Order: sequence, then structure tokens, then C-alpha cells
Amino acid sequence: LNWVSRLLPRWSRNLVKVGLNRHWPTLADLISQPGFGQYAAAYLGLNSPLSFKQSLYNQEFFSRIDPLATQSLFLAQLRPQLQPLDNILLTDFHLYLTQVLLPKVDIASMAHGLEVRSPFLDQELVQFCAKIPASWKLRRGVGKYILKKSLEGILPHEIIYRPKMGFGFPLGQWLRHEWKKDVSHILLNKKALLKNYLNQKFIAGLINHPQSGEHNDRRLWRILMFELWLKNYFG
Repeated sequence: LNWVSRLLPRWSRNLVKVGLNRHWPTLADLISQPGFGQYAAAYLGLNSPLSFKQSLYNQEFFSRIDPLATQSLFLAQLRPQLQPLDNILLTDFHLYLTQVLLPKVDIASMAHGLEVRSPFLDQELVQFCAKIPASWKLRRGVGKYILKKSLEGILPHEIIYRPKMGFGFPLGQWLRHEWKKDVSHILLNKKALLKNYLNQKFIAGLINHPQSGEHNDRRLWRILMFELWLKNYFG
């Protein structure tokens, strides 16, 4: 399937892949792939390569699970009648937004007694945006194109077109430096409950010989949370 790759012009794909040289796949990276299946496999925020799972899970646990379950979850969202970009946005809406972003906001806000609202998720607005052609959502590498154009003359140009900043924090720095001793003690301890499911030798490699990339930091963070969850409910 090459219909996804045709969504972006060649110069835009080259700019993303060569000029930006990012380790974490952007939306432009994903939709320039030659098929929706590659989008599912490349979405490192919710999916890990099969080889990584084979190394991380112990043999007994790996034999009991479906290692491609996450990719199947993405492929189940495929709607052939939609444009590639709209299909990806629909998938993000059903999975990433509902299972990752909104729960995080709800947990963090309610912990401080705040009632947070998401005006862009108004039902009528969402339905309207779903009908907007893909060419008005992404044009010449500019995402949220129609929204940004509609705000020109209302907000300063530097605000509208400022690069996305996100709410990141130095997780890798904490895990591998300030918290390294504690992380090692929790995950590599002989009494760690995760040893019934995961390979501690492989985890030791993640701690002591880290690879670059935000997704690798998040993998180690999830392993840490998994062990703490096991101790809290089954320890």
C-alpha cells in the first residue's frame, strides 16, 4: 500500500527524515510510511518492536501472550473509505486521546481539585472537523493548517506558528542519574515480582547501557511502574 506515502510531497518527506533527524516518529514520519500497518508498528508510544518484547519478556510469559496485540488494536481502527490522514486522526482519537492524554489530565487535575475542560472536544466541533478535507488539516508540512490560518490577525504570528513544546520532563536524566541507584534496587532485586514475567538481565542492560531516544526512557519508566504496581496489589 503506497497511498499513505502520496499524502506528503517528496520534499516534505525528505525534510522530515533527513533534515529533522528525530528519533521519535512525528505525525509527518508516520503518514509518510507506505501503509497503515507501518503506522501501527511505528507508533512507539503504545507499541514496542517484537524483538524488544522477546528480549524483555521471559520465555514462559512470552508464550502466553499475543505479542502483536497492540498492532492489531491499531489495525482494527482502519477505515478504508477514509483518507490516510483522517484514518490516523481517528485512531489517535479512539486510542491515544482516550487512553493516554485525557486520563493523564483528569488524574493530575483532580488531584488538585481542578475541573479541566477541553473545548476542542465539543461534540459539534469534533463532528465538524471530521468533515474538513485532509488538505485543510495538513498542508506543506504545517499541521492544524485551517486552525492556524483562522487565527491569523487575531493572535501574533510567533504564537500561532511556534513549535510544539509539550509538557515533557527530564525522565531519562532522572532514571539514569538521580534515581539510578533506587531504580536498580527496585527492578534488579531478587525479590522483585516482575521476575515472574520479565528478564532482569535485559532490564539491567536498559539501566546500565541506555540507548538514546525518549521511547527508551518511557519503556524503563513503564517497567518501573509495573513493578511498583505488582508490589502494591500483589506483594
